[in-house]
Amino acid sequence: MVRLYAGPDAGDKWGLSAEEVEEYKRIRNDPDFTKFDDAKPMLTLDDIDIRCGDGWRGILQRFVDDINRADLKVHGVVAEERSGHLSLDYNSPDPWIDVARVALLAECRSYYTCDICGQPGEHRGSGPIWRSTRCQEHRSPNPGRLIYDQHRTPWREMSDGRWRYDPAGDTLICIP
Repeated sequence: MVRLYAGPDAGDKWGLSAEEVEEYKRIRNDPDFTKFDDAKPMLTLDDIDIRCGDGWRGILQRFVDDINRADLKVHGVVAEERSGHLSLDYNSPDPWIDVARVALLAECRSYYTCDICGQPGEHRGSGPIWRSTRCQEHRSPNPGRLIYDQHRTPWREMSDGRWRYDPAGDTLICIP
């Protein structure tokens, strides 16, 4: 991630030499410098650092397609499992909310997709920490209680409103 400020301890924090910090400051203060010049024009699945089960590759491909269809630019995408659902971290020169909504849709899809095989699954958990999304075949013998289904759906508060996922329509709905 690009830091917007290089303080006196930047070299220690970032593991850079004093010369590298000075070069960073020089480049960063150049008026022709664009923070995201390295953002690729088209995202591909190969550009994503995937740290989750193969079952979510289809969701990630749809994320890539949605990003490209909306003509958004992202880079540094990391996809990992977090609390039984897909979590996406990324950098983008485009408006945060546009990319965040596409990422939220991908994350919500993972609540209903087995992370092992990609078949429809249930998001279950036991206790406050352990969660997973698995199909009937890959579910553990003690799967815990059902957290999300067709009636209890994930939602997120964002700067442009509160968004709830509709699994039947595979869309985000703004909740007034």
